[in-house]
Amino acid sequence: MNGLSVYEKLRQNAKTFIEAYSFTPEAGQPNIDVLTSFMSSNFTLAWGHTYMTQRQPRLSKALDQAGFREHMGAMVPFIESTRIVIHDIIVDEPARKVVVRASFCLCPKGQNEGEKEAPENELMWILKFDQEGEQLESAVEFLDATATARIGELVAQAKQKV
Repeated sequence: MNGLSVYEKLRQNAKTFIEAYSFTPEAGQPNIDVLTSFMSSNFTLAWGHTYMTQRQPRLSKALDQAGFREHMGAMVPFIESTRIVIHDIIVDEPARKVVVRASFCLCPKGQNEGEKEAPENELMWILKFDQEGEQLESAVEFLDATATARIGELVAQAKQKV
């Protein structure tokens, strides 16, 4: 990313990181190596909102890079496709933070053709980068509680069919 300002690096790296979650059956599963290539060695991912995450054990503790790989590895086999649409990107250059608001539509495997459901989970990420704007130090992913619950139900159904 030579020649880009810190602001441009922050914006582009945040956009590329979030969009890397999208995948289709034709394109294959998300490339976890691409996602983790943005992460510093001390990266952490946490979820919000606090009330919801405190009541869901799988979302209640922050993950490091290895935990992120494990989390993705446990979910991806049961997902047919995901689509991310970014609505807003707000860059706080002095703090090296980027806030991204996006719609995340996840379609679990095993649903009948014509009846496929991919709930829209409107998310907000707060991404904290290093001083150069290149490596992610932390991420907090704020979830839509209702959409997250429905996606959890659909993924559980997909796991039962395998």
